[in-house]
Amino acid sequence: MKKNNLILVLFYSFLGISLTMGYVYLDSSFGNVSVDILPKQTSHLHQEKIVDVELFVIYDLMTDIEKFPIILPKNIISVTIIEKIGNKIIGEIEVMEAGIKTKVKFEQITFPPEKQILEVTSGYAKGTKFTQTFSEYNSQTKIVTNVKLDFKGLLTPFSYLPKSNLNHAMNTIIMSFVDFSNREYTDSENIVDDLYRKILLRPVDLYGLQYYSNLLDNNKMTKNELETILLNSEERKSSFFERGVKSLEEINPQTKNKINKLYNEFLNRDADTQGMIYYGTMLELEKMTEEEMKNELFYSSEGMSIRYQKVGVSTVDLLFVEILDRHATQDELDKFFSLIISNMLSEEELRLKLYDLEKIP
Repeated sequence: MKKNNLILVLFYSFLGISLTMGYVYLDSSFGNVSVDILPKQTSHLHQEKIVDVELFVIYDLMTDIEKFPIILPKNIISVTIIEKIGNKIIGEIEVMEAGIKTKVKFEQITFPPEKQILEVTSGYAKGTKFTQTFSEYNSQTKIVTNVKLDFKGLLTPFSYLPKSNLNHAMNTIIMSFVDFSNREYTDSENIVDDLYRKILLRPVDLYGLQYYSNLLDNNKMTKNELETILLNSEERKSSFFERGVKSLEEINPQTKNKINKLYNEFLNRDADTQGMIYYGTMLELEKMTEEEMKNELFYSSEGMSIRYQKVGVSTVDLLFVEILDRHATQDELDKFFSLIISNMLSEEELRLKLYDLEKIP
């Protein structure tokens, strides 16, 4: 299954919003909205936050992009550094959501200890830029985050997410770094917490912290032995994405037929091997309903691309000419076309709303 939706990567890496959440909001927001009161696109975000962490500590942590998988373990799988040139890093982040791993390229420039710039350099979000400045504020640190959103093509609907949601997401991510920096752990406790984050994808609980760090301190266990214990733990084994994936042969033929039917309905093709394994496992382990699968396929990049080709921007413009006797502006084309291919507005609904506008003196 092709899952190259870079908005997923972008928001989970830096803002913490999932694709599904975004579309649920959009769907509920635009269901009955009239043409003339559509929300404005969000192109810039600004947030100021004061955190109780020393400047150099929080700056070093938030600019150490190779530590992101440890600090945000549930979603960021790995960071690959492609090239380092002075204060610039060119790399690739691998993110997992709903069992699907996706990669996005980035460029980071740092100006210690005052500023960093992160820019997406691939896909429909290419050009989206995060700029953060850090300054001392009494004994604390003031972090100012500015985001320039540059969503094109299939990602246009996400520019209609409310700023309050995006700012909340940014705040959540920043607090993950703050909480990590405030760990007052011994060397052994740091080892335990890091291994929990790496293997179990979560911070260590109090019992595990005390129990295993005590064993490490008293030389009754090595780091490698603890790593082996966690790798073979029931928690790790019960993790679907690590241990529970079925083989193609294990998936019931009826499930395969159901998956192929949905693929053909939404993507005009049979499921590929990766998609068959993923959805077959999810459905048979009851970790996903058929309706949820339909939503994922409908809102996938491939699904939207198919509707993009089928509808065409000209459809919107033709309706404007037919009803309002004028061509649609570029802003109107972007708004309504993205809403139509996202199933938030039908052609007939747009037609009716344009007729309503025509009646306004």
